[in-house]
Amino acid sequence: MVPQIIDITQESFDNLKTSGKTKNVAIMREIQVVNGEVIGRLFFGEKFLEYQIEGIPVSKFIADIFASIGIEAKSASFLLFGPKFWETGILAKQRDLQRRFKLYRSQVSEIIRKRMEEIAANKKAGKQPTGFKTMLDYFQEMREEGSEYALNDKEILDTIGSFFHAGVDNVGHTAAESTYCLIHEADDKFRELFR
Repeated sequence: MVPQIIDITQESFDNLKTSGKTKNVAIMREIQVVNGEVIGRLFFGEKFLEYQIEGIPVSKFIADIFASIGIEAKSASFLLFGPKFWETGILAKQRDLQRRFKLYRSQVSEIIRKRMEEIAANKKAGKQPTGFKTMLDYFQEMREEGSEYALNDKEILDTIGSFFHAGVDNVGHTAAESTYCLIHEADDKFRELFR
């Protein structure tokens, strides 16, 4: 997976450079999207690039949701009234976040269902996975073996959510802060990578 991480990172920075938006880059956001794409490919493989929700790549859509949840968890209304207040959906931003979260869960659930069926059909037809084995390949093997640790689709969705949250939040923040420090403390050769 390390070569894929390098490729995804390089691809993301190349896309950023060709977009012409290299001034005032929200580096944390960009790294969160990179992390989301890495996690997506870990679970779904190269096909993850094909999936979108509301015209937005899934990794970016999920990164936005988790960033919004983090912001909401620090809001005055959440701190004063707690999660039950958020669940009421009184405020428009709460309703929108709930809508996007439900949409993410339903869309990714459908992707999981289709990919698991595709993996099972390919295996039945004797086709080997192309590229590297994904987490869904392993989950399907566990199901076929009748393992007591086999996950159902909802548990897979929750696992993917956990990976995304950890990758987008913790790893994304750490990598962004490191990149920021490197850019401001680095020599001209390193800075040239981001121009």
